[in-house]
Amino acid sequence: MANKKAVNYYSEAPDGGWGWLVVLSSFLSNAFMVGTIKSFGVYFPYLQETFGQDAASTAWVSSIMGAASLFGCLPAGALCNVFGCRAVVMTGSLLAATGLLSSMFVTSLAVMNLTAGFITGK
Repeated sequence: MANKKAVNYYSEAPDGGWGWLVVLSSFLSNAFMVGTIKSFGVYFPYLQETFGQDAASTAWVSSIMGAASLFGCLPAGALCNVFGCRAVVMTGSLLAATGLLSSMFVTSLAVMNLTAGFITGK
């Protein structure tokens, strides 16, 4: 017969249930970020009309946002090793909120690329 290993069962979560809040916040963070990138098509005609630009120029905003969010993972991982994940996530969410809020006041597409593209994407 095979050796049987003892299995430890916990009556309570070892972290006091805090892990489920971490899972929920991670899910919501990813849902809001992907939702922001994917919902850009709703605002696309309005941005095109407001800035008077063609479709190719206006589409750069969402392209930059998607690329910045994907390539921003590389320095974020390194910064997590140095400063800790909590500080990096809080700083990143403040940057994203600042980028979205400041994009409400832009008057040119180039500034929109900076605020909604780079700053929100990071």
